[in-house]
Amino acid sequence: MTCFPKYLKSILNYDLSECVWVSVIVSKYICLFVPSALTLAVCFFDESRTVAVSLLVAAVGISGFTMAGYSVNHLDIAPAFAGTLFGITNTIGTTTGFIGPVILGALTKHQNSPQHWNTFFYITSGIFFTGGLLFLLFAQGEIQDWTSATLDCSIQDLDGHHSKPVCTDLENTTGYTKTKTSVKSTGPNDTP
Repeated sequence: MTCFPKYLKSILNYDLSECVWVSVIVSKYICLFVPSALTLAVCFFDESRTVAVSLLVAAVGISGFTMAGYSVNHLDIAPAFAGTLFGITNTIGTTTGFIGPVILGALTKHQNSPQHWNTFFYITSGIFFTGGLLFLLFAQGEIQDWTSATLDCSIQDLDGHHSKPVCTDLENTTGYTKTKTSVKSTGPNDTP
């Protein structure tokens, strides 16, 4: 799937700047709302092992496609701070790995029944749906004003097929280069 845009451009001759609908449909609708519906459907098929497992596998598999939009969005909105943003959002996003079992333990503590599991699937479906709705309403792909206060950022075309974000520090006009441990002068009259 990571090569899908290249296929669209080079084989099917799509102009990707005009083909935003593919990204929007995949990242905003399919990747979050479909897993919500599939997880909810598990509640109605808990007596059929094959259907329940198939629904769960499909829900988890399809939700994995969110990484295509989610991971690169940090670079889109704040190229200079993408690593920091990814660290923060990934930390928050992975909390479900330890919060989910705690919730499930509380729900099934006294009785491990389909009804208690259905409550867990309702919660999971609600989280998928809420995430999709928030992304649909608030997600952006433009460089944010707060990130360019001291940086001038733009996208540099490398060869017609690849590009990279380029940022220039607007505050570093004094001839000083900041390093991790000290400030080193690089002026014309200074010796290193």
